[in-house]
Amino acid sequence: MKAFSDQWSLIGKTLVAIATETEKTAERFCRENSHLDNEGRYFRFNVLRGLEGIGLEDSKQKNAIIAATSRYIESQAVFKQIKACASILAGRNVRSPSPQVHDTLPDVESPADLARLGLDSGPYHVNFSLKGVPIVRSFVERAAEMEQLENALLPSTINWRRKIMIVQGLGGIGKTQLTVEFARRHNRHFSAVFWIDGRSHDSLRRSLAAVAKRLPNDEILEQSRSYTHGTNEELDAVIHDVLSWPSVTGNASWLLIFDNVDRDVTNTEDLEAYDIMRYVPDADHGSILITTRLARLAQMGKLLPLTTVNDEQAMSILECFASSALQSKSIPFQSI
Repeated sequence: MKAFSDQWSLIGKTLVAIATETEKTAERFCRENSHLDNEGRYFRFNVLRGLEGIGLEDSKQKNAIIAATSRYIESQAVFKQIKACASILAGRNVRSPSPQVHDTLPDVESPADLARLGLDSGPYHVNFSLKGVPIVRSFVERAAEMEQLENALLPSTINWRRKIMIVQGLGGIGKTQLTVEFARRHNRHFSAVFWIDGRSHDSLRRSLAAVAKRLPNDEILEQSRSYTHGTNEELDAVIHDVLSWPSVTGNASWLLIFDNVDRDVTNTEDLEAYDIMRYVPDADHGSILITTRLARLAQMGKLLPLTTVNDEQAMSILECFASSALQSKSIPFQSI
């Protein structure tokens, strides 16, 4: 028993030493683990006012401690940080390696799964929507390419840094179809998915402005949320607010898709050409997927070149287009 008592005495002294050197401990921890701060996964909660005259021995002042702590956590900024921290913890606690996608979120199939992962709520959750997403009536499986997208873009417990995938290929090769299928298949792995129409500078800017209406009420200025039309300066302000949202600390699991980024900014005669880098969030977290015909955009991130399909895929495409007509004439596909 004596040894047990000595052990608790040592623990008590250690706790006192830690408690009286919190600032030095916090600074050292932040220096040694700076990657956590860069990835939006470092949170420190410290009551700033109201406890200056209270020491470790002042247990009788419990009510004063509770009151000061309550005032601290009721602050809007602190409360948002607490929610962000809780959302990340909820997601990380259940992440596990997958045989096909290393250390990514597990499959999510139901509202109960979303709640368990913390992805159906939280400060940065946005409901998935197909509004503005191209209609794909049939999708021919590209298993190898889909796996590359999954490995590159799905949120990971190992790498929280920004992930950029460039799907590049000729027009009509299936870039948009593959991207739509990825978004529909895996949207539950992200806190938010936004589809941006990149066919022209004007369509891109208006798509970004439309995102403002989907963001949670307290996470963007109401003036931007209610924007419908206005001057270029007003549109610039809305886009600035939208592109600032992904950079918020703790908001690290979003997916931003820029589709059909085919206008070459080096072509001075194309008035609708633009530099896509101007519209990529500065944050070093989140996932970005770009479809394009432009080979030069490969330098922006990891490249997935989309080339011609194999014979099996070609037959599947032909069957998808022809099956309805063949069935109406009662002609078996194999007889072609």
